[in-house]
Amino acid sequence: MATTQASTPASTTPVDLPAVAADGTGHKFNNTGKTLLVIKNAHASATRTITITPVLATRPADSNFPAQAAPSIVGVIPALATWVFGPFPAAYNDSAGQVSLSFSSAADVTIQVIEPNIR
Repeated sequence: MATTQASTPASTTPVDLPAVAADGTGHKFNNTGKTLLVIKNAHASATRTITITPVLATRPADSNFPAQAAPSIVGVIPALATWVFGPFPAAYNDSAGQVSLSFSSAADVTIQVIEPNIR
């Protein structure tokens, strides 16, 4: 599984952010709660499915209610489309603070991880 580092634009001027080819075994990226994920499906006719599965319960159990897990995020990206996912709550972080994602097929797919410079 590949780990992708976030790009953090430092100015208000438009910049070209780097994209990496999707890895067939999946990807991980650091998540601060502001992190965005950009997925581009460059295939001319096939859709691609991305799945992001939460790791932690969003609300722990108490005497009145059981723990409630966040839902998996599943996006079916049409051919020649670019989708943006996020930001992701901490429920999607593993113990290292990273979010994991998988693809139905990594062919013709690129990803960008963006950490907006929001104050």
